[in-house]
Amino acid sequence: MRDKVRKKLKLFLENRNHPSLRYKKVQALRHEKPPVYEISIDMSIRITLQEFDDHIYLRNIGGHAILP
Repeated sequence: MRDKVRKKLKLFLENRNHPSLRYKKVQALRHEKPPVYEISIDMSIRITLQEFDDHIYLRNIGGHAILP
């Protein structure tokens, strides 16, 4: 799984709008500042993250259970 995660994070840094990432805002956490987003590693694994001015904070990596 590590290799998959690394590959997708590299892709995210190069092109966050790549269709395979399915990059979108987590609606249940829309009140958070900055907003929480998710990307897909595969059909069952997600990463939630927040983008700040000078860094990206990875919140969680796991299945759909990581989403509220």
